[in-house]
Amino acid sequence: WTSENNCKSIVLKLSPPFYNSHDSNVNKSLVQSGFKISFEDVNQYIKVSQLPYKGLIKHNERKRFRKCVENGFEFKELSSDQLNQAYDLIKDTRLRRNFPVSMTFEKLKEMFEVLPQRYFLFGVYDKDTLIAAAVSIRVTDSILYNFYHGDRMAYRSYSPIVMLLDGIYKFCQVKSFFYLDLGTS
Repeated sequence: WTSENNCKSIVLKLSPPFYNSHDSNVNKSLVQSGFKISFEDVNQYIKVSQLPYKGLIKHNERKRFRKCVENGFEFKELSSDQLNQAYDLIKDTRLRRNFPVSMTFEKLKEMFEVLPQRYFLFGVYDKDTLIAAAVSIRVTDSILYNFYHGDRMAYRSYSPIVMLLDGIYKFCQVKSFFYLDLGTS
């Protein structure tokens, strides 16, 4: 069909290899059929195990985590009622780093309403101030995808994202996820 219709290119985006063990066969079949791989994203993920998150991270990240604990910061699973506040924080972070915000607040809120069993909201607080937030999506029963995260600029020296990921990792352990997908980099 593509040859008959003078199609010059097709773009296929495959899931990261750990999503499906058959992906390597798909890649092989596509290359054997004449497709060329022009770009491969590097995906970051954490394999969830019995080990604590602190045992998986580098020394300087453990120091930052300890700094968050010493300052009394607290990880919480948030309700969808807190989505607006979290979205604003995430949006500010993405814009500050010149990353696009792919979903409007209204669309993200709609997804939380339509698929409440798939969408999760997490945060780190300094007393009553939300200083880091994440939206995660249950892709399968074994994979949780960290869709968005962000932190308050005034708290960057504390790296509250480390505490946020520690809490999400523990959530994965409790809910029996095998992978925490951190996305592409």
